[in-house]
Amino acid sequence: MIRAFLMMVVSGLLMAFSGRAQTASDTSLQLTTEIVGQHYCTGDADLDGVLLELRLVYRNTGTSPLILYKGSTDVYQIIVRKTADSAPEVNSHLSWYSDGVWKVEASSLRKLFVVLPPNTTFETRTMTRVFVTRDDSTHFQGSVESGDHYLQVTIPTWLGSQELADAMQQKWRSNGILWHNAVTSLPMKFTIAKQRTISDCP
Repeated sequence: MIRAFLMMVVSGLLMAFSGRAQTASDTSLQLTTEIVGQHYCTGDADLDGVLLELRLVYRNTGTSPLILYKGSTDVYQIIVRKTADSAPEVNSHLSWYSDGVWKVEASSLRKLFVVLPPNTTFETRTMTRVFVTRDDSTHFQGSVESGDHYLQVTIPTWLGSQELADAMQQKWRSNGILWHNAVTSLPMKFTIAKQRTISDCP
């Protein structure tokens, strides 16, 4: 049943990113999204899924260089609103688990991370899914009807402990400030077609 996917499991990741805010006035990271692919897939008797391929654009909007993990692509939270500032129609947290301790060393800087000078960007892609009612006259919690909506995704940028983040910041301080907080994207408008072609879910 498609409802079973409302709590999806992302394997191989450690849900240990820091919730401590990076509040220094010279550090700021903005995330915007753009749809590069949109496909509808088969659900159950009541729901379909819309699979969204997103371009993620991280921009350093502060005044100091930022160090960002290149693998910041896994969606941890999905928020959908009818308008950009209305109450959420959907607010789903995805389930995570770890298959081991995340290891980062001083030599990992150029291999796993990118240094963003002020006002520069790093682009990558991700996939996420929103659940859609097949009949707009009915409503199911965690799904949306056809029409226009606004999407926000939250993506962790650090998969290790706070202690590891602090240690790497010390080692890399001459290169920039390590960004280790989760980032929520700005609202992005997207449209659910009323008449849609449905295929099997990947």
